[in-house]
Amino acid sequence: MKRLIHLWVVATFASLLMLVSCQPNSKEAAVSGQNELTHSQLLSMRKYGNGTMVEIANPWDSTKLMASYLLVPTDETIPQDIDPEVTVIRTPVTSLVAYTSVYAGAIKELGSIDVVTGVTDAQFYKIPEIVDGLKSGKIIDAGKSDSPIAERIIELSPDAILLTIYQGMEMNTVQRLGIPILKFVDNMENTPLGRAEWIKLMGELTGTRQTADSIFNQVKASYQSLRDSALSVSKRPKVMVENMYQGVWYVSGGNSYQARMIADAGGDYAWKDDTSTGSLFLSFEQVLDKAEDSDIWLLKVFGTDLTAKGLTDMDSRNRLFKPFSTGGVYYSNTAVSNLFEEFPFHPELMLRDYICIFHPTLLSDNNLRYFNQMKP
Repeated sequence: MKRLIHLWVVATFASLLMLVSCQPNSKEAAVSGQNELTHSQLLSMRKYGNGTMVEIANPWDSTKLMASYLLVPTDETIPQDIDPEVTVIRTPVTSLVAYTSVYAGAIKELGSIDVVTGVTDAQFYKIPEIVDGLKSGKIIDAGKSDSPIAERIIELSPDAILLTIYQGMEMNTVQRLGIPILKFVDNMENTPLGRAEWIKLMGELTGTRQTADSIFNQVKASYQSLRDSALSVSKRPKVMVENMYQGVWYVSGGNSYQARMIADAGGDYAWKDDTSTGSLFLSFEQVLDKAEDSDIWLLKVFGTDLTAKGLTDMDSRNRLFKPFSTGGVYYSNTAVSNLFEEFPFHPELMLRDYICIFHPTLLSDNNLRYFNQMKP
């Protein structure tokens, strides 16, 4: 009898031990969801309990995260086991401060422009709802992005601030506000589709994730179709970009999304051998040495349309580049074009322009959306 009791106790204990060991740890179960993104290298989004865990990688230090957020619907309970380093944001948000029109443009496309209640660098916004809101006072002008007016942001008390992070960026003022800061590094992605996929984060924030997924899927299909059309080109024109600004010539690194887009459009980027995903800071002489014999010169201006005289007024040495005298200079006047508002999340539109410039006969419709050929 004692032996039977002993065996029953052992069996019961073993069963309980097995039952306990088979129960997943609540935190492990919560984070077991797979990354929902397929192209971004710097952003991950996965289910965590009733919310979405968002992790943004540090593009300058692969061993660290830039930031982590838990987006939790307002009608759901916030998990108790989250890491204290994780910033919790309730969704859908009702008030955001946008540090750039890039994000405001994407939010408008998602049908949620009303949540943008504050902006910095207001003079650069062309979105009608933002312009009208600034005039009426419905949207606050929070000052310059590098020196925001803290009092206005505090008074607004937004759910979050959306800003682009740059290496060495000074953030003391905005960090002291006690408002969640969504640190975007989409500009450091090394593929156009990787950057475009960040629209899913804004969809999650605004409660329009299905719309964001649909937009991205359409962008992806269109981009890949255009890219495939340029695969067969036999001649790839050499491409240089931008111009001097305050003594420095900024160009995209050879491993950047812009470099990839130029290659996808059938172009030969002058800095293709560079391995940087960010910007290069060059002297005029360095650019001349690398790109003097380019076929195409792509640059952006703000204000008046560009002419040959205007380009040499910027720097008389600009005439030394081959495109200056061969009709190969193409510019986008961002004061009137929607380049900045559209292309980060719609790279297929920029890719089409590039293909039309590099290979004018490749597509049946070669009307340019953002660029114009420089006038004599």
